[in-house]
Amino acid sequence: MDQNFKRDDYGEIVFSAFKKDNSENYLRDLQAEACRLVADAAKKKKIPRSFNLIERDSKKGTFDGSATAHGIYDVSEDGRHCLVCVRDSEGSKYGVRTTSKTYFLISAHGKTGVKVRPASKAKAAKAAKQAIKPGDAIAVCLGKKKLKSALSQKKIFGYKIVKNYGEDYISVYDEDKFWILGEKSVEKATSNHTGGYYVFDSAERAVNVWKENSVFYDTLIRENDKFSLLECECYGRRFRYDNEKICITSVKPVKIIASFI
Repeated sequence: MDQNFKRDDYGEIVFSAFKKDNSENYLRDLQAEACRLVADAAKKKKIPRSFNLIERDSKKGTFDGSATAHGIYDVSEDGRHCLVCVRDSEGSKYGVRTTSKTYFLISAHGKTGVKVRPASKAKAAKAAKQAIKPGDAIAVCLGKKKLKSALSQKKIFGYKIVKNYGEDYISVYDEDKFWILGEKSVEKATSNHTGGYYVFDSAERAVNVWKENSVFYDTLIRENDKFSLLECECYGRRFRYDNEKICITSVKPVKIIASFI
């Protein structure tokens, strides 16, 4: 079961992206706990309150005013700690721009209190992008985990053959795994094939291995199924094999580069 939050390109949790599966209630409970901690910290004036006074001049197309927003970047598995970014913005004739970002670790303290500590801006943002499961970024900020190396954060492109299923796609090697364009899947890659996702270095190699594997190719072709070759953005810990196959932690399909019938 995937029990990791969906995140935007900056690492902020996108709560609206919850899937309707068994993990939904678990993640929504954590969302509620994180929001409660942030609200309590703001109420006790330990972090700035959120507000939005930015207005748009519809005639001129300009913006004026300022705003402060709370972005939740992580929450621990027990819901007692969260990582929040306080983002200040201002309007101008060019649009709305972020003027500052400040990160805080907020923890439940006693029955009704909260404890607030500053978090490193550089470390917090990077840790949230790397997070595999709830609490990972918090552990990095507390010094209990290390940031991954620059190599693991370097983007590479990988290629997968998938079976068409409406607007979604199914892995030809794992019929339980669905792939959706623009949606990132995250699972920690391991060297013993117990975790991670598989892609190929080149589109040509992905197609050739698929065609060479009669167990998958011949059977599926006979059923007149349709297939696509996906190009994917890939990040994270990885292991490379002799046939140019790579096991990697994060895979996001970004476009279809070929279709087959």
